[in-house]
Amino acid sequence: MEKLPFNKAALLENLKIQENSYGGLNIKLINKNVRILLSTGFGDIMLDGFYKGEGIEKKGITRCALYVLLLALLEGGVIQEHDTMKVSSPSPNDGNMERLIKIYTQIGFTKGEPQVGNPVNLYSTIQNLIKTLKEQCEITGGGKRRKRKTRKRRKKKTKKRRKCRRKKRKTRRRRRR
Repeated sequence: MEKLPFNKAALLENLKIQENSYGGLNIKLINKNVRILLSTGFGDIMLDGFYKGEGIEKKGITRCALYVLLLALLEGGVIQEHDTMKVSSPSPNDGNMERLIKIYTQIGFTKGEPQVGNPVNLYSTIQNLIKTLKEQCEITGGGKRRKRKTRKRRKKKTKKRRKCRRKKRKTRRRRRR
């Protein structure tokens, strides 16, 4: 699969993390591009909502937003790599459940056994999701700027200037003779 390029800052816009009533966290990423809802508690992370924004035609934007979100939550210490993420009874917008399950398995989820009240159960570790999504997404921007390149350029410019000055001095000396 070809890597999909997206900007990290744009994907993480309007990220909100709040405590919920049963001691866990509600994590909401709702912006013009995506709507991703996660909840933590009782040892699991539930993917409650996973939707592309209305009118967005970019393929893969939701999965890349999930990838960036998981990385941000890992860096913040909100989740751990060995934590399990579950999707319980997903509901497709277009009514095509097979297509939706295929999308979730491409992201890195595994289909589990059906349970009472939950005919479709999908699960994966955070580490597995990040590994799978990393191969599908190319994230740009939102990182630290590199100052090294500008320093190297300055050094090269000063070296060139020094060489030019030396040449000018030599030509002046030759002319004087």
